[in-house]
Amino acid sequence: MPLRVVTYNIWGTGTPHRYWHDRAVLRGARAGSPALAEADERRVWRRRAALLTRALADADADLVALQEVPAPAGSGAGRARELADGLPGRWEVAHSGPGHAPGLAVLSRAPIESWRVFPVPGFGGFGGHPGVLEVSTSAVTVWVAHLPVGPDEVKEACLRGLEAAAVAAPPERPLLVCGDLNCPADGALLGRLRDRGALVDAWAAAGGSPAALTMPVPTPTWRLDHVLVRAADPVRASRPTLLGTTCDDGGQYPSDHFGVALSLDVRTPEPESSDPASH
Repeated sequence: MPLRVVTYNIWGTGTPHRYWHDRAVLRGARAGSPALAEADERRVWRRRAALLTRALADADADLVALQEVPAPAGSGAGRARELADGLPGRWEVAHSGPGHAPGLAVLSRAPIESWRVFPVPGFGGFGGHPGVLEVSTSAVTVWVAHLPVGPDEVKEACLRGLEAAAVAAPPERPLLVCGDLNCPADGALLGRLRDRGALVDAWAAAGGSPAALTMPVPTPTWRLDHVLVRAADPVRASRPTLLGTTCDDGGQYPSDHFGVALSLDVRTPEPESSDPASH
């Protein structure tokens, strides 16, 4: 079955500003634009939410993995639900749970059969999110992760832990690992992951440009946002697209990341036959 999948770090409670003041890198707004001076996060969110829902609708997404999603206590799924309500059609939402730190979420057109949060193997702090949000539909299981910023040995432990968990996970449904992995696509950590061969970079498998970068917007330096699939799963990727690459009239972008969209041709794995004659 065809499935249009998106992963998007929606930038928590971000407002446009200079990222790394010593490097004078812009974050989330066009240079010299009015948006860069906006400091009221609620006003900024209203503008960004409109841009995000437009990007997701234009992508014709079926399954959306989100990172940095605020959901204060008592707000349900918070901004994930708000985005879902702004999209055409009916969407189910799962969120990693309320709390001070922005969490993880999945929006799904298909019914969500189950969801849970489990610890990121090897997580050592330094930002990111300590849990993985696992959501299962009838077609796929998706793990949403936001790995820590660094150091590299911590990210390496997280990647190896996720890889081992993915290999050991039940094969009944194809598994997608989506999110902001804080590892550049052309870096050594992702290179070693690719070389081990258990998880496949769906962007590259779909023929996506190696020059495609996702963060920091508006002039990205790295592709940190990934959709990985198990090499053993019957999944074929196509139509790689970046989302949120244009700003509004005031210079505001949807996020400080571009989103990543891919079309996946997903087939349910064939059950192993118990008939000796079939072997």
